[in-house]
Amino acid sequence: QAITSPPLPAAYPPNVISALYTLSDHLPVVARFALRVTPYITSLEGESYHLPSVIYTTEGRTLHLKSNHPMLVRIIDTIGREWYQETLSPGTYQSYDLPTGFYILQVLRGSLITSHLIAIP
Repeated sequence: QAITSPPLPAAYPPNVISALYTLSDHLPVVARFALRVTPYITSLEGESYHLPSVIYTTEGRTLHLKSNHPMLVRIIDTIGREWYQETLSPGTYQSYDLPTGFYILQVLRGSLITSHLIAIP
């Protein structure tokens, strides 16, 4: 049904509803998500962080990873752009050059997903 079909949403003025109908074939959507992840904020350069599946350090604008298990690694910025995604074998060392900012290091191992917030200075 059209957004202008009765009954009209009471929370919005009729001119707003009419403008949405006239000017767009898409309606704005609001979504709320409840995630079961615990981010870790890393901001100390050169510190080594040992997680169940991976060890990582930052050095300048480079993120260094060492995998302890087979896993899929994704590096995503805070607006959702994926910078890297690759599968690592146990014992693999990998480095990623990133611009300054915050990133989510997402590690997928089997059905377990962990996410860690990392700062690149």
